[in-house]
Amino acid sequence: MSDSSETDSHRSDESITLRTDIQPDETTTDAIVRLLEKLPERVYDEVTPLYDHVDPEALEHLFADTTASVRQGTARVTFEDVQIAVRDGDRVEIRIADEIAPPTITDRDECETDPP
Repeated sequence: MSDSSETDSHRSDESITLRTDIQPDETTTDAIVRLLEKLPERVYDEVTPLYDHVDPEALEHLFADTTASVRQGTARVTFEDVQIAVRDGDRVEIRIADEIAPPTITDRDECETDPP
């Protein structure tokens, strides 16, 4: 069994995407904050606090356990250039669009220099 506390990350020239499973001992909001903290510092500093855009208690209630059934679906919150998706109450994905995501520099770009 894999360690579900690991995060998956993907970076393109246009965005940064991070994904993680919500741990049994954490809330949905805690998982989102944990994932936001994994963003590069420059990007993290540009993101306004989550509670400015969504009521954390309301988010928790969307996927709260019920005795009648398992709640499934996706809840999305989009603000500034940040999109947060909670899937089936057990997975979080954060996507940062190119407006605040720093550009990707490849090794080739770093090695190229203009002749003197």
